[in-house]
Amino acid sequence: MAEAKDFGLKGWISGAKSKLKELEPSDRVTSFDKHRIVILPFANISPDPADEYFADGMTEELIATLSQIRDLRVIARTSSMHYKGEKKSAAEIGKELSVGSMIEGSVRRAGNRLRITVQLLDTRTEEHLWSQNYDRSLEDVFAIQSEIAQNVSREMRAKLFASVKQNIEKGLTPNMEAYSLYLQGKRVMWRFDVGTREAQKIFEKAISLDPNFAAAMTELAKCHGMLGYSLMEPMQEEYEKVKKLCSKALELDDLLPAAHESMARTMYYVDWNWEGALRENRRALELDPNSVDAHFTACDLRINLGPIEEALREAQIGSSLDPVDPRSDDKLAEALLFAGRYDDAASLWRALQIAEPEDPSWSASLGYLDLLQGKFEDAIKEFENAQKQSRLLGRWSKRGLGYAYASVGRKQDAMRILSELEEMQHSKQALTYDVAIVRAGLGNTNETLNLLERAYNEHAVVFQPLLTVEPLFAGLRQERRFMALLKKLNLPANLAI
Repeated sequence: MAEAKDFGLKGWISGAKSKLKELEPSDRVTSFDKHRIVILPFANISPDPADEYFADGMTEELIATLSQIRDLRVIARTSSMHYKGEKKSAAEIGKELSVGSMIEGSVRRAGNRLRITVQLLDTRTEEHLWSQNYDRSLEDVFAIQSEIAQNVSREMRAKLFASVKQNIEKGLTPNMEAYSLYLQGKRVMWRFDVGTREAQKIFEKAISLDPNFAAAMTELAKCHGMLGYSLMEPMQEEYEKVKKLCSKALELDDLLPAAHESMARTMYYVDWNWEGALRENRRALELDPNSVDAHFTACDLRINLGPIEEALREAQIGSSLDPVDPRSDDKLAEALLFAGRYDDAASLWRALQIAEPEDPSWSASLGYLDLLQGKFEDAIKEFENAQKQSRLLGRWSKRGLGYAYASVGRKQDAMRILSELEEMQHSKQALTYDVAIVRAGLGNTNETLNLLERAYNEHAVVFQPLLTVEPLFAGLRQERRFMALLKKLNLPANLAI
């Protein structure tokens, strides 16, 4: 699937999602709900324009802080940062995001001094509900975040549990130089590839300044996960680093929701420990009920373990918390696909394709959907259109193209794709699993099972998460070797589509 991006999708989103309201009524978004809140990017009014990262970092940290308050529904960073530099009114933003409350402010940093201005608005009336100026030293930054959280919760009559208050007040690190590096790293890490590698170095430097900086370890773990999942670095090695970093972070601070979520994902990617993954992800959501990542991880787990209705519910919640990010609709479409709701999935992916015609990943997703419906010629067109994508999508669309060629009798073309994937394996740009997909399309049952068993013996990360429900392996469901493989992976055999 596509990587997360900071592109805005604006008006068409509500139209596309209006088709999906058959999901649980409790998950529907009510316009101008005062407990749905967005924190807009804080303005940087520091003498040094280079301090922009600090203002953005304060915005992101305040989002993370307020997200821990269970009575609030806090819009995620991606959707919030979409409004950076925008001159829209509170009412316009409230309507676009279906939020009833909005926080805006500014940050001025001069040496070791901070001046932070914050105000809370009602988006329906544009009334200022509360405002505050903070003139403090840099070392008081965590106390400021705590005070803002307490004031907002009081104004919105949202209960701030003592445990949450304690977690907010403890701060992340006493070393302000390390904290500044942490904010810089978070700002650049989502510029995929180059940004991820740059962030990795920044987080490593922050940890060198404070070896007990658990939050920086968690972010460094995310960098390694991104590098491994994208095959920019050896996948297994990178996920072992994720596991080690998250374990260390949780030893230092068991109240970090992002560390629990990353550990959950690692448990089912690396350890194939589904019970442990569910436990860790539940803990992440207990600590941060507004974590989009944790809701999407819960969706992935439930796609495999069932019930599929729970996967849809988690995808819908995550999507409602980050309505601007294309990844949200992508994840919801994926859940709809595995629920057998092909038309709804197609509606979302086509809307994404219209909004971002330059991104071939939507063509790859639609190609996969065409495969499942037996529309092989349509699938070939979509996959061929997606071939200029990154290495991650390159292998994903290539294996789908090979399967489609085989399905229409173009065996020579399918074998060519097979050879290309096998060559990509040598440079770690493709997985044994990808080759197995094409073999399945060619009807080579024994060869496919051999490859899947090899992937298991290689302990191939990301090999197993969709094996239970992968429709392209439908012809293998009753094979004794396939059922034995699911058992080895601790996966249920009775959820296969």
